[in-house]
Amino acid sequence: MSDAVRGMVVYHRTDYRRGKVTAGNQFTGMIAVQWDDGTRQLINVQELMSEKLYNEIKEEERAKNMALKANEATVGTVVYQAGHAAPLARGKIAGPLNGTIAIIEWDDGRLSKMDIKNLLSEVVGIAENQRMQDEQDRLEKEFARVEEAVTEKLAEAAKLVNEAAKLASDADTDIQEMYNATRPLERAMENAGWRTSSWHC
Repeated sequence: MSDAVRGMVVYHRTDYRRGKVTAGNQFTGMIAVQWDDGTRQLINVQELMSEKLYNEIKEEERAKNMALKANEATVGTVVYQAGHAAPLARGKIAGPLNGTIAIIEWDDGRLSKMDIKNLLSEVVGIAENQRMQDEQDRLEKEFARVEEAVTEKLAEAAKLVNEAAKLASDADTDIQEMYNATRPLERAMENAGWRTSSWHC
């Protein structure tokens, strides 16, 4: 395995031990791992999984554990639809189970058939709504903090661009004609994800 994977976080497929790759051989498929408990092991890559896959497995397990159970799915029971963003849809079970399928009357008046594996009890739904709302609030605060810092930096850049444009204007020329002067700025903008192809149109 290439040097690019050194330091990669991996998990054991059976006991979920966490560790980091210290070396590997792409021809034999053997990987040297230092586990979080300090032990080291030479192990076949097929016995390992990436952190992304581990997180997906854990999320599936969490969703399965939270899902409404058949003995909880009685007529009139308040339920929430499992989802990835708050607020989760809320409703009541409107009819008896047919296998694992329940008829739900949602708070907005809609009726739908749902597999109970995609439903949460009222207690779990309220808690999950709060967890996701807290995470959304945290992300929004983090975005606002970063946006403020970025705004400050871009304001500095805008001031410098305005000063450069004034220098060009004072010399009776157009800054857009100074390709060698503006190209580093355009490259920086493109590297930042902004398309600059229309600037000279």
